[in-house]
Amino acid sequence: MKESNSTKEHPMEELAHLRRQVADLKAKDAENKKLVEKLKASESRFKAIVENSFDFVFTIDENMNVSYVSPSLQEISGYTPEEVVGKSLIELMQQVGIAESSQLLGEYLDKAMSGEAIRHLELTLQKHDGTSIVVEINGSVLVVDGVFKGGLLVVHDITEHKKIEENLRESEEKFRTIFENASDEIAYLDKNGTVIDVNDAIEDVFGFTREEVVGKKIYEIPLMQTAEWLQYIGKLKDILEGKTTQSGAVQIKATTKDKKTIYAEVNAKLIEQDGEVRGILAIIRNIDERDSEFAPQV
Repeated sequence: MKESNSTKEHPMEELAHLRRQVADLKAKDAENKKLVEKLKASESRFKAIVENSFDFVFTIDENMNVSYVSPSLQEISGYTPEEVVGKSLIELMQQVGIAESSQLLGEYLDKAMSGEAIRHLELTLQKHDGTSIVVEINGSVLVVDGVFKGGLLVVHDITEHKKIEENLRESEEKFRTIFENASDEIAYLDKNGTVIDVNDAIEDVFGFTREEVVGKKIYEIPLMQTAEWLQYIGKLKDILEGKTTQSGAVQIKATTKDKKTIYAEVNAKLIEQDGEVRGILAIIRNIDERDSEFAPQV
């Protein structure tokens, strides 16, 4: 009995089907190899960045245990990665002296479960030698189907930055104390001649209140006659343009709010920052009673 054509063709079709499957598997295998290579390259780049960063990076697993810490940990804190990896996050927080570590951990978990990243969290840590540093922590977490799977935190030492901030704050407080309590009138003008600030002595010297002069151009305040203003503004312009380094006193004839004429001594100093002119600081003293033979210079 002869075999039908369909029976003869069946093995050929099956063979063709198997060949297609093999080709598909080879294609997928090639694609997987490319993905693996890309993953390895990505991991290498990540490792190079992390291990050469001035910040230290650490990761935590789904059990809130430290699973990795970058080498810079030792330079910043004095602890070696071996002393930290494997510890629970709360144990690590207690080790470095973070007060209320349980509360902070709870807040971290709340952020994690809501998918919120950690941004600019400032903490004071205790180093291995007992000294303290201030750090800023930024990080992200991985939550899958409402389940915490881990996180990555980047710790930046901002101790020097905080010291500079504190020194600046102290300097500003000292300046403000002198500024507010000086018996002389002190005025700060920007480089366009606008009054940025004055102390309360302006009312004692000229009768104007701070509110009446701040925000105005210096020549808009009726302190001198037009011709005298033009001469004095010319001197200020020379200072701003660097044509003169004069910081000595200039004597002027001024008019108070109640139209009384007084003589004053003005000492103007150019204010510069990073080589750029920011404005002028002027100290003004009433010299009516100092020199009866005074002759104004402008």
